[in-house]
Amino acid sequence: MKNILLVWFGMLPLLLPAQNQAAKSVKVAPIDARIYAAYGQTYVDKVAQTNPFLIQYWTFYLDNAFSIMDVPSEKEDAPTNHPIIKVDNLKQINILQLEQNLTIKPQWDRLSIYRIQNTDKLLVYQPTDNFVRALNEWRKTF
Repeated sequence: MKNILLVWFGMLPLLLPAQNQAAKSVKVAPIDARIYAAYGQTYVDKVAQTNPFLIQYWTFYLDNAFSIMDVPSEKEDAPTNHPIIKVDNLKQINILQLEQNLTIKPQWDRLSIYRIQNTDKLLVYQPTDNFVRALNEWRKTF
């Protein structure tokens, strides 16, 4: 047992630089201000150092996890089964903050649809499995 521990702790210094190097190889563009608004400067800066992939994920997520669509005209006056959410500014949505404030989220294998209060708009999340495929394709461009 003592020999196993010696081997493990002897190899640990060799493994840590490799893990650190892998983290450094993730390219991070300038961090979007919406990420700072959602999570705060201190936390985001720490994540950028320790898990740059998460910064990439959030960056892509901000503009690609959802879309804003018109309510189909034949359903404008019909009652909706979709939860109603309040969005202050449709032109500048910070989906990360919206998720925190309203506890909304996408589903893994189907669309998640929310009707936006006092509008004829819907916030539509694409299924998470589709999002992850798109994210992986986007990451290949780096």
